[in-house]
Amino acid sequence: MKWLIPENEIDIQQREFLDSLITNTNQKLIDGFPGSGKTILLLFAAKRLKDKDPNFRILFIEFTHSLIKMLTASIRELHIKDIEVVTYYEFKKRTHGVGVYYDYILCDEVQDVPRMVLETMKRSAKHVIIAGDANQSIYENDPKWKEPVCTRDDIRDVLSPDVTSLNIMHRLTKPIVRAVNCYLPEMNILAGKYSMVKKNTQIRLWKSRNQREEVRHIMDEAIDDVHNGKSVGILLPTHDKLKAFANFVLINAQHESWECKNNKYGGPDYDDLNKYFAKCDVPIQCVVNGYGDFLAPGNKITLITYHSAKGLDFDNVFLPFCNEIAYAGNTMSKRVFMVAMTRSRENLFISYSADHMNQWVKTFCDQCSYKNWDDEGMQPLFPSETSTVPAQTNKDDDSSLFGF
Repeated sequence: MKWLIPENEIDIQQREFLDSLITNTNQKLIDGFPGSGKTILLLFAAKRLKDKDPNFRILFIEFTHSLIKMLTASIRELHIKDIEVVTYYEFKKRTHGVGVYYDYILCDEVQDVPRMVLETMKRSAKHVIIAGDANQSIYENDPKWKEPVCTRDDIRDVLSPDVTSLNIMHRLTKPIVRAVNCYLPEMNILAGKYSMVKKNTQIRLWKSRNQREEVRHIMDEAIDDVHNGKSVGILLPTHDKLKAFANFVLINAQHESWECKNNKYGGPDYDDLNKYFAKCDVPIQCVVNGYGDFLAPGNKITLITYHSAKGLDFDNVFLPFCNEIAYAGNTMSKRVFMVAMTRSRENLFISYSADHMNQWVKTFCDQCSYKNWDDEGMQPLFPSETSTVPAQTNKDDDSSLFGF
């Protein structure tokens, strides 16, 4: 699994945290920018603890079902036994009114967890290790309980943790970091350090005549990528957009569109969609709300929502239907779009098919390689700004442009 790096490749900050894990038994917080390795560090912490004492009772709490599937696959790959991974909803349910107790609770994406869950963690474990980044908080209130998500003050009041700050961004390329800084400067992402082993690939900005053609161009590129051993994520802002993309794929492949079936909770039954993809020999799996499986054999394109992609990453990421219209409704925030943008390890493709692009993309579009599929070749988006638009190349640029 490419997402899981060998432990001997972790950086010095991560290694110092692991080396002090057993001797320093205080509660702990790991924070850091996107791509700094918070989730992987929690995973290696669980391995270190189990290596120390196989009888430690350890619970891993995650925010999304998609990340639970990824962690379950990683735990199996690392041969770690007897570690359960659950959502914080399941954790709160199983600890309600009963004395469930753990040696360690490890919680990821803590910035989207309500304070009452933090308090329950403290009551339910000898040691709590949490990881998160306030800049990646995508909710003001928990979507189920409508409770405010925890603040840094809440974390300090409840746990008083020792803080480890990770500032080396291993996943993100320079163009993606600069793009995030253009439309979300308050995040101060340029304060992070850049992994010098990363290739300086560009953000591709594509325009098509209509959405059906847009989907066709994306799938042509994505299928080539998976055939070349790359992991591919196609991220959509809403379930309606995800279903629309899926049906354009099917129609382009000369199949009937998918007739959406609902599950017992009233939401889309994506297991039925995945079975239909398989029946039509379409190399896609939808990984949303517990559907899909990172342990499944075969290299498939992952179709996923922005929210479900939180904490995951892929070699190449596609963000379709990126028009100026608020395509995810008024609740679509800059942070959610930033989370989607920062899932890419190598290439980021942003595409649209209307006359106007997303308002946030406008702030960094002059830094992208641009292609209008009605024309030949890559070209600058604005002819007057030809000198500011980098060509589609892997050539590394001056690191001073990155701010350190």
